[in-house]
Amino acid sequence: MKQLSTLRKRATVVVAVVLAACLFFVAAAITRIKPAAAEIDDYENWTKTVSISNSQFADTGAGDIPAPNNWTGASVIEGIGAAVKSGVLKLDEYDESNKDNYNLDIYEEYKTKAPESPFGHGSDPSKPGYYEGTNRNVLLINADNKRATFGYTSDSFTLAPNSYYKISVWAKTGHISSNSGASIVVNGVTEKSAGFKGTVITSSDASGEMKGWENYTLYIETSEYKTAAATLSLQLGSDKENSLTNGYVMFDNIVATEITSKAYFSAIKGASTNDHIAVVSALESTSYMAGGTLDVPTDFGTVSGDPTTHKDVINAYNGIQKENIYGLEKQLYAPFERGETENKVFIVSTYDKNNKQFADGYGYIESKPFELKRYAYYRISAWYNGDSVEGGDGINAVLRYKHKNNPDSDDYTEAAATGLAVSTENYNHNGWSELALYVKGSDIADGYEAVLRLGLGSEKNTSKGVAMFDEVKIREITPAEYNDNSSSATKAVTIDTFTDSTGITNGSFNAVGSYDKLEYDERGDLKTPLAPSGWTKYTTAEVGTEGYSLVGVSTDDAVSGIVPVSEINPVEDWGNVLKLSSSTETAFCYRSSDFTASASSYNKLSVSLTASDLKGYGANLVLKRGGKVVATIEKITKTGVYTFYIKGGAADSTMCVELWLGLNDRSQNTTKLASGTVYFTEVAYKTDSTEDEFNAKAEQYKHDRSSDVVKYGVNSAAVSLGTEDLTLYDSYDNDDAYKTPYNWSLSKGSGVVKYGVDEIEGALVLHNVTKTYSSVTLDNTFALEADKYYKFSVQVKTSFSEEAIADEKAVGAYVKLTNGDYRFDFKSTSVTVDSITDNDAYRTYNFYIKAPSSATTTAIVLGLGDSAKTNKNIEGKVYIKNIALEDISNVDYEELTKDLKDDENLIDEYSMRVNLAASAADDSNADNADDSATDSATDTQSHELAWWLIPSILLAVAVVIAVVGSIIKKAIENKPKKVDKKKHASYDRRMVNNNAGAKSADKSAEKPQDDFEKFNDAEEVPSDKVTETSGEATDEANVTDEAIKAEDATASENATDEANEANAEEVVENADETATEATEEVKPEDAADKKANLDEFDD
Repeated sequence: MKQLSTLRKRATVVVAVVLAACLFFVAAAITRIKPAAAEIDDYENWTKTVSISNSQFADTGAGDIPAPNNWTGASVIEGIGAAVKSGVLKLDEYDESNKDNYNLDIYEEYKTKAPESPFGHGSDPSKPGYYEGTNRNVLLINADNKRATFGYTSDSFTLAPNSYYKISVWAKTGHISSNSGASIVVNGVTEKSAGFKGTVITSSDASGEMKGWENYTLYIETSEYKTAAATLSLQLGSDKENSLTNGYVMFDNIVATEITSKAYFSAIKGASTNDHIAVVSALESTSYMAGGTLDVPTDFGTVSGDPTTHKDVINAYNGIQKENIYGLEKQLYAPFERGETENKVFIVSTYDKNNKQFADGYGYIESKPFELKRYAYYRISAWYNGDSVEGGDGINAVLRYKHKNNPDSDDYTEAAATGLAVSTENYNHNGWSELALYVKGSDIADGYEAVLRLGLGSEKNTSKGVAMFDEVKIREITPAEYNDNSSSATKAVTIDTFTDSTGITNGSFNAVGSYDKLEYDERGDLKTPLAPSGWTKYTTAEVGTEGYSLVGVSTDDAVSGIVPVSEINPVEDWGNVLKLSSSTETAFCYRSSDFTASASSYNKLSVSLTASDLKGYGANLVLKRGGKVVATIEKITKTGVYTFYIKGGAADSTMCVELWLGLNDRSQNTTKLASGTVYFTEVAYKTDSTEDEFNAKAEQYKHDRSSDVVKYGVNSAAVSLGTEDLTLYDSYDNDDAYKTPYNWSLSKGSGVVKYGVDEIEGALVLHNVTKTYSSVTLDNTFALEADKYYKFSVQVKTSFSEEAIADEKAVGAYVKLTNGDYRFDFKSTSVTVDSITDNDAYRTYNFYIKAPSSATTTAIVLGLGDSAKTNKNIEGKVYIKNIALEDISNVDYEELTKDLKDDENLIDEYSMRVNLAASAADDSNADNADDSATDSATDTQSHELAWWLIPSILLAVAVVIAVVGSIIKKAIENKPKKVDKKKHASYDRRMVNNNAGAKSADKSAEKPQDDFEKFNDAEEVPSDKVTETSGEATDEANVTDEAIKAEDATASENATDEANEANAEEVVENADETATEATEEVKPEDAADKKANLDEFDD
């Protein structure tokens, strides 16, 4: 036995060793296996399926001729062809019952035969007409004896840039009109749809294997850098002129695949539409960089690197063999195989043939210098591939640029893209990848030049491996193309690095906006200026200034936009200016992006400009807040710096500034036109002004603007965005005695109303020239802090005729707050002193305000008449000035209002309480009242439904009791007990009769009822109501006795919880003895009663 055991052990060890060795060699073999992609040497036969939704027309809607899902049917020429018979024809369901839906039997070939297709005949490739994945549905368009054009367009599908595709469509036509045909075109790849336009006409034998169907193929070459959202259109007729046709066309079996460049160029070589092949190319006509084919290195530039690195141009037409002097591990081909006999690429390799390994090194080819034109955007591209690349900068492309005035010939700024990844999954270009540098030329200077360096490693960061380059191109693109694609570029390069610190977006005009194309004249200058970034041009019809005319003014002779600063200063060649010019009178402007005037701040907005032969109304500056004018500096004809001094209001204000040649007016835009040229050199916003500076400038501005001679030469204006000091008005409005205020809004009836600032009175006047109603509201609001007290005062004066004053129905003047109904009404403000009446006196009205618990604002409304009835209208004037808000104490407020009742607000004829806190509380109470009413209604419903809860509550209580009781019962039953073997041996349950338990029952009756019985609401069942056999009674009594014994034992244990273990055991033994005695004394009827009660409890 020992020998056998030993043999078994040895055999086990041997088997384990053999298995381990097998696993080791399998693992080693697995680790030596390369990815499948790495073994691909020839990409020619590679394809990838492109999904076009419902390309077999399997999914349809409902109807006599169901429409194909994921395709949209429409007339090719709007309004023509909607009555055609079109949709999905299910060939297997075509019969006498539905053929009238299609109306194909109007054609000779279908009078006795059903339409047929070679597709969808099962899954056996050996059968005629077998095509995997096809069905028996075709797309039909039948002109139905009319000349029409109609088609279906697929949902969009994505075509990647730098890729090649093949879309195959089968078609069958009949009875097509001469000079017309069906169409298969692709949309969204080129600017217009392209493909077979009206040239799809089949002539095959309908009795042949293909049933008269013919295959048409689109070969597509996509853009170098734009992803196309393409669609496919299948049409009867086309969008060409005179393309309406009779007859029908059927389409089927659409297959789209991505293919390689070699397959694409092989297929289209010498092909024509007669071969049922159409070529759709979206490839841009991008120029090669000088020598960019890399056929001759010196044509491109210079080759350099360390001496031991291979740096060659080789012909890759038949592929570059592996295991050559370059150390290639696989055969590589050029990225494009167009069929040329030569296809050269530049290769860099650090392979040491003697040591048969790659060493560290570097090498590159660098282009000749090329110009980066001012304002221009570029896409510079090249194709690259590599093998066994490790360490350092790897495969890299570096753009090196400098300004021509830089005296150091080698002082270049470098923008490098290093560690370029090689992906063998780019099957459509033989595993090559494209690198693309997106370059934003300088906006502020001419004369930048650059060189492009392509290489492996660098002098400072050497690498190992092989790198190859080909097809180096450079192309100017638009700003939009740059913005759309630069985020996915290999490297995005911006030549300018300056930061605009003017405080206004592009306030220095050194950033160009978008354009379609740069066009130059014979001297190399731009034909037209460019749009400035961050600024928007407006005409008088577009600017939309509130209160001003929208009548358009011709700008046909206007020239505007960014130009080099050298246009006004020939010795300066860094920077731009914004030019507005016109040889004839005009008016237009550029508006800035928004900027913020912070609350309670002091700021300056300065505009620097150069005037050149300005005539008419000259240049003009308009400052706006929220779309409304708040200040202007007008009729500028001299070079200089013009400044707005801005005092912030109670809250932040959103501002903008407009730079005008000419200006809009309030009538027909004829009074403020201008010609000549103005150059804006900078717009700067600074927040470092002071209160003293503002007050000084405001005082000066008040003086200057009051003089018609001085105001047109003013070079500064002061504007307060806070409390109303009646300085915000149009100083240049000469049409009336009243100057239009910038920050008051007018509302009026149908009568004639004038309003504005009376400079002599120093007040705002509202004038109902005829009987009507009107009001003006202050746009500036006054901030009220939470729980504060204020005195808001205004001075007013009225001017009514005696007739108007005597008219009791006419409502005179009023002044009120925008918060609630706090209002003073009056007709006369005259003051009589010593029997002398002063009708020109101003009365002061005071609002004493208690602010609510949260911050708010208020403003003033001045009005005349009432809109309720025409007899409440009035003719006359009311003036307002000295509008002021000042803090007061709560003591002052309480003293002034202490005698007022809750529903009273008028302190006296000229003073009023404004308790906004009470108003807010009333609003809150109203809301709470609504909530209370809702709650009350809910409570009422709850009380009405309360009786439904009673059974649920009782049931819940019963369930809880049952669960607790069950747990206690289980615990008692499972508790181990100390058993007296002697007693146990003498006890025989079968010997217990019904009479034996009488004594125990009597003892139980003397004890208080247990907790379970307290919760037993069920009625006890008398023993005489219980019917059972004597045997059953005995057994059930015994069961009941067991429960009673358990309860008694539990009671004994609870009574001795804090006793020691010995005492506890003694108690348990006594309990056992007591239980035994109880068994002997219990009566049958008592036991039955007890059982009935327990059974009810259990239920």
